[in-house]
Amino acid sequence: WCIMPNHVHAIVQPLAGFELPGILHSWKSFSSKEANRVIGRTGEFWQPEYYDHLVRDEKDFARQIEYVLSNPRRAGLTNWKWVGCGTGGTGVPPVEAHAARGTGVPPVKHHGQEGHATTHGQDGHATSHATSTRKLPEEAKE
Repeated sequence: WCIMPNHVHAIVQPLAGFELPGILHSWKSFSSKEANRVIGRTGEFWQPEYYDHLVRDEKDFARQIEYVLSNPRRAGLTNWKWVGCGTGGTGVPPVEAHAARGTGVPPVKHHGQEGHATTHGQDGHATSHATSTRKLPEEAKE
C-alpha cells in the first residue's frame, strides 16, 4: 500500500464473498468522511472511478509490489512514511509472507483485459492492484 498526496495504491486479494468494487466503495466512503472532517470541508473527496490491474502471475505480483513501494521515491518524496508492506494487525500476512509462499492465485492465461479505469471493477477473486485518485476541490483547480 502507498498513500500519496493525491492518490492511493493498494494491492489486495478480496476474501471469498467480497468484490473489489464494494471494498473500494467502503474504503472511499469511510476515508472521505474522515478526511473531510479533519480538513473542515464537505463534498466529494475521491474521483468516482479507479484504476485496477488484475495480477496475472508471480512475476506480475512482484512488479506491482515494486511499483507501489517505489512510488514516493519516483515522485521525489523522501522519508515518506505513508508506504508499507504490512497490514496493521488485520490478520492478513504481510507482503513478504505472500512473496515467500506465492499469492495463491493461479496465473491468468488469455484474460484479454489490461488494467483500466473503471467504476465496476474486475474479478473480485483475483489479486488486484487498485489506485484511487483524490478529487481536487474546485478552488485548487484554478
